[in-house]
Amino acid sequence: MRRSSSAIRRLRKYALALAASTSVQLGVVPVAGAAEAAGTPGSPRTPVQIAHDHAASRPTKAAWTLPALVAQALARSPAIAAKEAAVAAASPRRILAGAWPEPMFSSGFKNMGLLPSLGRDEGTELRVGIAQTVPFPGKTTLRSEAADAAVARARADLEQARRDIVKRVKEAWFDLYGTQRELQINAETRLLLDRTADVALARYRLGRVGQMDVLRAELEAARTIDEHAMLEAREQSLHGALAGLVGLSVPDAHFGTVATPDLQVLSVTADQLAERIKDRAPALTAAAHDIARADRTAELAKLDVLPDFTLMGQLMNRGAMPGGWEVSASVDLPMFYGQKQAQMVAESAAMAEEARRDRDRMASEMVAMAREELAMARSAATRETLLRTTLLPRARSALQAGLAGYGAGT
Repeated sequence: MRRSSSAIRRLRKYALALAASTSVQLGVVPVAGAAEAAGTPGSPRTPVQIAHDHAASRPTKAAWTLPALVAQALARSPAIAAKEAAVAAASPRRILAGAWPEPMFSSGFKNMGLLPSLGRDEGTELRVGIAQTVPFPGKTTLRSEAADAAVARARADLEQARRDIVKRVKEAWFDLYGTQRELQINAETRLLLDRTADVALARYRLGRVGQMDVLRAELEAARTIDEHAMLEAREQSLHGALAGLVGLSVPDAHFGTVATPDLQVLSVTADQLAERIKDRAPALTAAAHDIARADRTAELAKLDVLPDFTLMGQLMNRGAMPGGWEVSASVDLPMFYGQKQAQMVAESAAMAEEARRDRDRMASEMVAMAREELAMARSAATRETLLRTTLLPRARSALQAGLAGYGAGT
């Protein structure tokens, strides 16, 4: 009994290892006396057989391709549409930032005495005028450059949103591939374990093993049914997640069987990857535009100490008496520099320094994460090669030998 239980455990280990490799087709292992001990064709179907039939009856639909999914997600993503609207909203800000204030129109009437005296008294006059505030030279240029940086930041955010959508679609797609592969492995494992259970049952009917071996073998085979149900639930969840990303309704959320992806580890060094991230990452580009905007704002705060000019011209109508005109100019006096302009300069300088520190932090975190993921990818590639060329072929041979030996009673 103890020897047979150990054989069952070894067979399960070999079956799991073998099913994880490429699809394996094994012939029926002959068992001495199994034909006489086997059940009749009309015998009740086991739960494992029912699960096999259920897996075979799963509906199939035309498979999508990853490029098609990415293209549809980019076209339908609400997040991308929102960022595009943000770019459209930011684009006119440069013109607005560089524009002068609106001119002001004024009118007034000056009367001498209580009764209307226009044309009878030289002090009575009707005035109309226009005034224009002229910013100090350089202010509008700095405002325009700050607005340009804001527009560039919005475009970088749009590019980051597109890359985020592509990343999420690919992650869900590869998760779906992995889940479907696990379902395939689960089906292969069930076939192998079911075959082992049949061998154990045949040996039990011939009196070669105890009933406990049969029950244990059937339990191992039946456990895969629960695993199959959980994998199917995960697959449906991934179909739904992909549907949300590409804008499909739930009833259409089935993307067929994912083909085996052709993946390659990046042929770059960690230092080269770090340089690419610093040069091309949209998040770092956006942070650089934040720095440029903060710098322009700081320069503008310093320039705001210098006053703007307001020019005004007026015409005076005195009725029958000679009219006249008047021009004037006014400037702002920075009487409260310590309470206003100086505080704005300090705030703008602090914001510029914050933007620089934040970009340095983001760059360090992104480079560290990329180095870690590159190392993990290369480690996974090494393990895959080892499994494919060494471990799985040996597991296949051990499984075949184990099944043959168990069926022969050794």
